[in-house]
Amino acid sequence: MLILAAAPLLAATIYMTLGRLIRALDATHHAVLNPRWTTKIYVIIDIGSFVCQIMGSAMQTSGDPEGVKTGNTVVIAGLGTQLVAFAFFILMAVVFHRRLNNKPTSTSLRTHVRWQRYMWALYSVSVLVVVRSIFRLAEFVEGPESKVYQTEAYLYVFDAALMFGVVVIMTVLHPGVLLRAVRKAEMIPLGDDDENGGYLLRGNGSK
Repeated sequence: MLILAAAPLLAATIYMTLGRLIRALDATHHAVLNPRWTTKIYVIIDIGSFVCQIMGSAMQTSGDPEGVKTGNTVVIAGLGTQLVAFAFFILMAVVFHRRLNNKPTSTSLRTHVRWQRYMWALYSVSVLVVVRSIFRLAEFVEGPESKVYQTEAYLYVFDAALMFGVVVIMTVLHPGVLLRAVRKAEMIPLGDDDENGGYLLRGNGSK
């Protein structure tokens, strides 16, 4: 149950990260939806998915055949909801990414704000969660008699390991680093004669 519930909790962090990045880059006008609404909507969906997966798993331990069947259906509903939500979330992230590339904001153009790497980290962790959810969905759809359901190694490879990968990526490329860089660094644009269009970091005089 703890492994099953890990993905929704990590997904909530992923959802909130996109909204924070959009606001930090002053690119709200490039977002498909207002970042505040995006975070609220997806977190609510994620909570629903979390509750479905926990309740469904608990029902399956009751021993009652009818309860096991109902619990399996509830878990499938939670996983399906999570997959659909992530599909739309990734689409929204891609649209925002393309818009910001085409019409960058002054914040995103600053040389020390390497926002691109954090977007790719967001894609990477999203894909890991999607793969995990597909595996879990296949596991519960096929039922307890399937090889996927009965082979414990699959659980660790396609669920626990993938969620560990999400934690590692979010740790190495922690979005908080970008948010601090945008929030704290006071930068002064150089003169028009600067061919690189660089920025001067106030305090150390470096480009």
